[in-house]
Amino acid sequence: MSLSGNVAYRDGGKTGEVGFSRTLSKVLSYNGVIATGDLLVSAQVSPNTTVAVSAGDCLIGQVSPSTSTYSYECFLASGGNLTVGANSSGNPRIDAVVAYVDLSVISTASSENPNAMKVDIVAGTSAGSPVAPTNSAIQTAVGASNPFIVLANIAVANGFSTITASTITDIRTFSGLNLAIAGWSPVSDTWSYSSVSGSTGVLTVPSGSAAKYSTDWRVRFKQSQALNSYWSFDTNSNDSKGSNNGTDTSMTYTAGKFSNAATFNGTTSKIVVADATSLKPTGAFTLGMWFKTSNTGANKILFQSYSANTNGAGFLFYVNSSNHLQADFGSNTAVANTTLLGSVNVCDGNWHHVVLSYQNNYAQIYLDGVLETSGFMLAPAYAATNYVRIGCENISGTDIDRKSVV
Repeated sequence: MSLSGNVAYRDGGKTGEVGFSRTLSKVLSYNGVIATGDLLVSAQVSPNTTVAVSAGDCLIGQVSPSTSTYSYECFLASGGNLTVGANSSGNPRIDAVVAYVDLSVISTASSENPNAMKVDIVAGTSAGSPVAPTNSAIQTAVGASNPFIVLANIAVANGFSTITASTITDIRTFSGLNLAIAGWSPVSDTWSYSSVSGSTGVLTVPSGSAAKYSTDWRVRFKQSQALNSYWSFDTNSNDSKGSNNGTDTSMTYTAGKFSNAATFNGTTSKIVVADATSLKPTGAFTLGMWFKTSNTGANKILFQSYSANTNGAGFLFYVNSSNHLQADFGSNTAVANTTLLGSVNVCDGNWHHVVLSYQNNYAQIYLDGVLETSGFMLAPAYAATNYVRIGCENISGTDIDRKSVV
């Protein structure tokens, strides 16, 4: 016994749009241009009353009477110009540039149905605060049964004589990979992200590629820089990213914000980390952590890579005796340390997320995702003897615990 199926084979057989596009439509979304430069609407090099439309390919989706979804595969072999209609209404308007399939032109007379794909301008309605043509208005303009996609909107001023780049809004969508398909799909776009020193951050898509990614996309990316060190404090002070393991004295690890946290007893607890070049940044760096404390009125060191045997050298990040965040940077010269001071009381027994970032003599402190303070800071420089501590202060060779949880 065997099973029988269908073959979409256009040369030498009979195949409709559903059969031919069935597999393709499962791979790609039904509507949109294919590549970044396809069907791009732009102003002329010497602006006038026309806009240029580049050549390119697109998919324009349609639903058949039997509700089987498929796409028309369209291409504009050569780019060209479209004229924007005059506006003497006394008010501005917004026009839409659309690509659509003229079903009345579809025939079996010629391969690829010449002239069945059209690109045109649908004029909007003039108003004091104009809006772009609605889908219903576009559908009426291109024909009741003709499928379409919108490429751009054009802001048309009253009495205009030129269309410039600033008046054109690119609203193309891209026929990207269908999210129903499992697995990861490599892309060649170069995205930017807010931090190269953390496992999460804000990803920014290049402006020319933004439309090809939808809301539900998940992204996996490789960072151009890795974390220098990461201490989770689940059971000890080992560095799970680098080689800067801590040495514990009188430390306990109790329930924290996530899993466990390092807990300091306020008298003998300390985490000592051996001095290392990777912990003495002189250029851009970011330091982040969760902590909580209810101990008030005393300095509580969060992290330091610092010494002051002769001059202030390196940096300290801590909660000061006024219960506010503070960062001190020393240049290992006779010049006094520069300081950043917060203003929010963080000794309230609640968990707080704090970030200290530095680049080009400018530092910022973020508290719970909000910029707490920022300003000029000396570039940190370090002495030959440098003390790296977590939750413990040492500026001249003596460790002093400051009660906190990190």
